[in-house]
Amino acid sequence: MIEVICELVDGPVFLAGQTLRCTITLRCPELDRQAAATSNSDVCENLAWVSAQVQCFCQVNDHKVRHRAAATDADLAAVSSTAYLPDRGERGRIVLATKPTILVCDLRLRPGQAHRLHYSQKLPADAMPTYLGQAVRYVYKVTVGAQRVNSSIRLLRVPVRLLPLDPAVTVHRSDAEDDITPSNPFLPTAAEPGETSDEQTLQLLQHSVARRAPAYFNITNQHGRVVRFCMFKTAFKLGEDVVATLDFSESDVRCVQYSVTLESVETVHEQHQQKEQQKPVTRAYNKCHEVCLNLEQTHVMLPVPLHVTPSFRSELVELSWRLHFEFVTTTGGAVPLATPTDPAHHATWEAPDTLPIETMVWDLPVRLCPTSPGHVAQALHMAVTHAVSV
Repeated sequence: MIEVICELVDGPVFLAGQTLRCTITLRCPELDRQAAATSNSDVCENLAWVSAQVQCFCQVNDHKVRHRAAATDADLAAVSSTAYLPDRGERGRIVLATKPTILVCDLRLRPGQAHRLHYSQKLPADAMPTYLGQAVRYVYKVTVGAQRVNSSIRLLRVPVRLLPLDPAVTVHRSDAEDDITPSNPFLPTAAEPGETSDEQTLQLLQHSVARRAPAYFNITNQHGRVVRFCMFKTAFKLGEDVVATLDFSESDVRCVQYSVTLESVETVHEQHQQKEQQKPVTRAYNKCHEVCLNLEQTHVMLPVPLHVTPSFRSELVELSWRLHFEFVTTTGGAVPLATPTDPAHHATWEAPDTLPIETMVWDLPVRLCPTSPGHVAQALHMAVTHAVSV
């Protein structure tokens, strides 16, 4: 037996366009004393070949998405086990597959001997991200195939996570005044025009979400203005906080309480919908709730999780993000908080027994962008070493 061990050098999370690197160790276990005494000293294990490639499997919900069927295990049953079928046993169809790389051929290992191989693959900059949705799932794996002489093929699949490259980063910067690349001579530079190193890509990513342009929204209902909402920017990185302010000082309608929820909206494209007028799938994450009666100003702070998928669009589905607001307003029944004439005294306010209320909702689209793959890897706790026996 030969043990195949695959270790991801840079961790299990990558940004589209980066280079995936892994170390593959082939090890022949040592024999115990009894087996070593009876076996021939010249005996060795013969490995025919070892290959590696990166694949993306697309799995769909048949109740929500209309698509062409993928090959099933029954379709592959007639094929001999000695044939190299990297999608054998996997659900869904392959939507991205790099060219298989033969790492070694005709390798002989003695008991206790090991051989190390290195595999690297540049990931496409326009690749779909890893996404586990209700209608569509995109799953990335490094597939390592190995075969001993006169034996069946064994596959080792190592799961990895891919973050999409923000469209603002893919645009080549031609304006020198907008160059935010650190002026460090020790950092690697792009080899060709239009190409960027990993450090420059992360700098561009940081620059695309760091720009602040405050936007003000007057949220109203049929009775007048409810609140003035201020948001400093609409693009956020994973792990960042969504910060905004609400101003009730000049409102025409009194707001009793409000809630803000960060939601993802998964929309299947119309030509692939299984049903007519199919509703998008909405999923709620962090939520901020506050009773704001008699408040003039307050703020909202919502952390963006690190494990979610940033905004993206594929041939089947589109994932967008939004802030979902719910305001509970009243047109009467609540006496405003009185201000005491003497600062040394405190005003007493008594809540009403009944209060006529109305509820209104409002959605504000936001854009989530990827962050450093190292930060995401710390939150996911994914294994970087996997092994299989051949």
